[in-house]
Amino acid sequence: MQVDEVDQFGRSAIFYCAFYGNLESIELLAAADASLNFTDCRHRSVLHYAAMTDNPKVIVSAFVSFKAQSKEMIVNVSQ
Repeated sequence: MQVDEVDQFGRSAIFYCAFYGNLESIELLAAADASLNFTDCRHRSVLHYAAMTDNPKVIVSAFVSFKAQSKEMIVNVSQ
């Protein structure tokens, strides 16, 4: 399995780690260069799933992972 392999919903492993609040796995996958800019079939990103947990530690972990990758964060704004 590749780090950015997605399921039928367009979600990679890091989406599920964010949703279930697995901080260690978020950090490990981000360190393995997992993409944090993907969006799933509902146009939600890893940050959306992190926010759904309502756990500040998960949200911070996702943001810190973006910063550690030194990549531009893509924000999808729909009206």
